[in-house]
Amino acid sequence: MGFSSEEKKKIRRAYLQLVPQLEKARERLTGIIAEVASQIQDKSLVRARVIGTRIKSFDSLLRKAEQKGLGVEDAFHGIHDLVGIRVVCNNVDDVYRFYELLIKSLPEEDVINKEDFLATPKSSGYRAFHINIYVDVGGPFSPQRISCEIQIRTLLQDSWAELTHEDIYKAGVDLPEDLKGRMEDLASLLAVADEIAQRVRNRIARDFQTGGPVDLGRVSRDGLAYIFKQTFGTPPSDYVVREAEQLCERNGLEALDEVEKILRKKEFRERVRKVYIDKTGFGFSPEPGLIFMAAVKAVVQDEQAAYRYIKARAREEREEIDAYWRNEVLRQLPDTVDAFMEQVQNESLSVEEIAEAWEIADSCAICGTTIVEPDTFAAEVADYYGVDDYSEIFSELIRLAAGWGEDGLCSYHAYYAEKDI
Repeated sequence: MGFSSEEKKKIRRAYLQLVPQLEKARERLTGIIAEVASQIQDKSLVRARVIGTRIKSFDSLLRKAEQKGLGVEDAFHGIHDLVGIRVVCNNVDDVYRFYELLIKSLPEEDVINKEDFLATPKSSGYRAFHINIYVDVGGPFSPQRISCEIQIRTLLQDSWAELTHEDIYKAGVDLPEDLKGRMEDLASLLAVADEIAQRVRNRIARDFQTGGPVDLGRVSRDGLAYIFKQTFGTPPSDYVVREAEQLCERNGLEALDEVEKILRKKEFRERVRKVYIDKTGFGFSPEPGLIFMAAVKAVVQDEQAAYRYIKARAREEREEIDAYWRNEVLRQLPDTVDAFMEQVQNESLSVEEIAEAWEIADSCAICGTTIVEPDTFAAEVADYYGVDDYSEIFSELIRLAAGWGEDGLCSYHAYYAEKDI
């Protein structure tokens, strides 16, 4: 039995009051995942990236509460994915490795539950690892815990989930049994592909074992592996050693003494770290393989070439994450302009976030706050939904939302700038 009209209004009021705390929880959850990702030493082999965060919309919350038979008072406490984040890894082992790092970083009392749909897939064929946790968004004397869900999948599992979400879940259709069977078959085929990819990864990631000091007066794979382990304390992957060896060969390097010497220079490692952080904005250091390759670049060319290499790799990583993020934000937009305006009104859609995904957001020239020009935003909404005249959208947006930017200033500074004229 569903909620009455009055009950729905009561839940909506509570939901709108909770939205600021949900935004805080999303920000803190993203920080937790970023910190875990920074602990992965070799990102060329253990790839994990966040490709989407979301706050559960009011309609979705209401639907789930009705499905679970929750009462008005339990509608928020009984749902454990008010905020969600999705992490996509290259391989199955990477999923479990990321999970292990995540669990180590969390207080035990913050973990609500864990579900391993890799080991035991859902009947639909869905495979992923889910962890539900509490994120505290309150103060030291007034804790407020928000339930969040972290989904960790492989690339192939994520592709399957995207297909089913777009074609089945989002469309709200009830598939015939034979088509459900085909989706399960597809999931099974992708699981086999994951196994093959894992075997390839295991072969590539085979660690070098070095028995002690080697001759650095010539270029050798053992020499490169020895320097790497001496510098970073862990053996390198076969992939990193091969790439470094090929770089040495292409540039005619005959000895490794200088590579060892530059990696001992703290100022070089710190400069590489700073260049990477400045370019990505991530706040965590590059993985050892990148630093190692930068050192080889510095020896075979010069230090400026090393910093250019780090900038290029950092830019690639940043662009990759930004592209996934934009795709995730836009994927959550409703199908009609009326539904879009309704979700703007109830604040389940963030105007600033959408504007950033459309690359039309700016920042206040005085305080740096993200601002959106209403006219530009309305035109973009009209274009997205195929509406010829955006004047009505513009008027409605001005009525529904506050805080629009004006002439490169946020609403606050635009107001005082006008008073000073």
